[in-house]
Amino acid sequence: MADFTALYGLITGLGGAAFGGAASYFGPLRLYRRQDAVKRSEERSKALDDRTGRLIAFRGVTRTNIHYLKDVLRDLEAGRQIDPDAFESRSQELVAATWQAHDDLLKSQVSLISLEGPSPHIREATRLLREAMRHPSSEKLADARRNVVIADIARDHVVLHIIDLIERDSGGLVPVNASQARPRQP
Repeated sequence: MADFTALYGLITGLGGAAFGGAASYFGPLRLYRRQDAVKRSEERSKALDDRTGRLIAFRGVTRTNIHYLKDVLRDLEAGRQIDPDAFESRSQELVAATWQAHDDLLKSQVSLISLEGPSPHIREATRLLREAMRHPSSEKLADARRNVVIADIARDHVVLHIIDLIERDSGGLVPVNASQARPRQP
């Protein structure tokens, strides 16, 4: 009986040692894996926040640009004088900001290549408004109005694409200040 008790003690001791050894090996391994998963999740979250911020910035910059062109067009159609130097300075700032926001989107690996976007139309509308300031005519104003409207439509199309990207990235949550949001499909 003493031999059986000794053998039982030996097996229990070896089992406890094996269990303790496994726990000392797999415990930290599991902890490191968990920490790595948390770190990857935080990096993904930060990248998503950065991308969403860049998408929203692009949307805001293009909106500002289109509104400025509409204001200038309204002033010209009303017969008010526009300072060409101020127009040139402001439009160059806005175009540079638009292209910077577009470049930032590309850095975030957001491609708007499938969409023409408002930038070419904004550039053309700016050129036509510049001509209309120098040589006022109803045809030039009509051409400028058409290009501003086309730029606005192209911007709306891009905004809807951006909102779709934000919804996809954030699991269907759109920031509160998202303008022109479409109603959700059931």
